[in-house]
Amino acid sequence: MPGQALSKPARRAGQAAADQQIKDPPPLVANRIGELDARIAQVSSRVDECIAPFTDQAARLDGITGIGVTSAQEVIAEIGVTMTVFPTARHLAS
Repeated sequence: MPGQALSKPARRAGQAAADQQIKDPPPLVANRIGELDARIAQVSSRVDECIAPFTDQAARLDGITGIGVTSAQEVIAEIGVTMTVFPTARHLAS
């Protein structure tokens, strides 16, 4: 019945079934996960190629508390490494 809480054994049984699906996904799902993992690896490799000329700048940004490798790559991709295009820090921040 909608809105009615499940008993603890029913919740455990449901969780066990969900856990099993995660451990042993159906073949179609497992294939799709494999395809997506391969695509993620391709994109990650391409990002590494593109960021290679800027490893020093990425490392400097990564040294800032709260900025990790991915954030450093995003900053470089979005605003570049040459701040001369921004007349002031406020222009950059806006």
